[in-house]
Amino acid sequence: MSAEPGTRTRALGMQARTLELFELHGIVEALLERGLRADRFNVFSERRRILRADLSELPTAYPYLLMIPQNEAETIMADRLADHAAIRSIHRSNRRRPAPCWS
Repeated sequence: MSAEPGTRTRALGMQARTLELFELHGIVEALLERGLRADRFNVFSERRRILRADLSELPTAYPYLLMIPQNEAETIMADRLADHAAIRSIHRSNRRRPAPCWS
């Protein structure tokens, strides 16, 4: 397993609950900017429609499937983690250190 974002996608898109959780972590806007919103879609098999989905009436701020390549989503998440790590590092360096105790 690589720490780098993949080059292929393994997911169709992100659902409302995932976007709600990402909103709590401050990355939903970046995902929405790069993704495509699908509030209605059809699934076909052997040239026959087997499913018609309409998500537009879901009781959520995100009533759609966000179509975004997995590698782009991974890059956004990795960038957010890197920002968080940098902020924690700055915060730690600004803490007051106790004065040395010389006896």
